[in-house]
Amino acid sequence: MLHTQIFLDINLSDSGLNQSALGHLLYVNNQTGTPVSKWVNGKRVISERNAERILRITKSRSALHFWRYRLFEMLNDRPLSERKIKIAMKCYTTPTWLGLGWKRISQNFEIDGRGYLWPRLVANYQALTDLKDAHGFFCILVLLRLAEARKNNSDHIMHATNAYRIFPFAMQNPLLAQHTEKIKRYLDLIVHRVGITTASLKVDWKAIDQQIADARFISSHRPITYEVAAKASNIDSFHIIY
Repeated sequence: MLHTQIFLDINLSDSGLNQSALGHLLYVNNQTGTPVSKWVNGKRVISERNAERILRITKSRSALHFWRYRLFEMLNDRPLSERKIKIAMKCYTTPTWLGLGWKRISQNFEIDGRGYLWPRLVANYQALTDLKDAHGFFCILVLLRLAEARKNNSDHIMHATNAYRIFPFAMQNPLLAQHTEKIKRYLDLIVHRVGITTASLKVDWKAIDQQIADARFISSHRPITYEVAAKASNIDSFHIIY
């Protein structure tokens, strides 16, 4: 449901259309009988065919990437097989000469050269958390679900802790911010799927909510960029090899 709602939010924002206008264009062009309001209100899930129809109308690249990457599949409160998680993981990773690394994807869900110093290797968990980025949050969710599937309790506790740490920064994304309460609920549900993690962690949502709303806290914990790292290292530029 959440994937459907945010997918619609991106399309409406990028196209400048409102719900009524999008619904009219869908009906005229495709004869679909599902009102857009039912998708927005979470009463229906958008099918692959209707997603393609919407994208043909809005031509939103951000929404296209969002739909392809299935960012919210990791938040489903149901068992996920290791095979399914690894398939989803392909959306986030890329081969490097050092091994499997994370793709550099910015907060608007598009691959670009914005300048974040993304960790090269998937095993670089702490650097992933330090990015303080919405997509970093989803990469951690992939690792969290993988640890659950593998019944690796120590890794599950670590990734759950990192998911809560990065949460205030992920919610700075305006598309996610509209759904903060729902994402909080889904995150708790998947974390609590593993009993030992539930017993090991005590989450202070009041403190996290304060961090989300504290612009000074957010700005004082900015992620490292190529430029900042280069200046600190007294070199001209970074060359990331993929």
